[in-house]
Amino acid sequence: MADLSLTATSVDLVSGPTSTDDAGETIIAGQVLYKSSSDSLLYKADATDASKDDVIGIALNGGAINQPIVYAKNGAVVTIGVATVVTETYILSTAGLIAPIADLASSDYLTRLGTGITTANIQLQFYTSSLQKA
Repeated sequence: MADLSLTATSVDLVSGPTSTDDAGETIIAGQVLYKSSSDSLLYKADATDASKDDVIGIALNGGAINQPIVYAKNGAVVTIGVATVVTETYILSTAGLIAPIADLASSDYLTRLGTGITTANIQLQFYTSSLQKA
């Protein structure tokens, strides 16, 4: 996938809901997150693993293991620190990264993150399909 090159220092919440949970690994702002059912900690979501593609948010700050991470939830509008395309659908890639839908790699699970609504912002609209590209 051609992942977006996020700028962590430019990630910001424009509007919408947030939540806070502790990190299970080192996370940087802008990474896509899922919550582990085994320890209730946050980890980087991954489109190559069906057990890690149930997205709950986009990190708004970074932190190490057991540190609090504030994240934008479904419905939020987020500046992700990179130019976005209006009407482009963005999806989960690997290691918590974001890619345009056209770059869905073979054998990846399709998880929609949201849509570009300006040249800087994405409206989050999470949808985990459990479908894998053949």
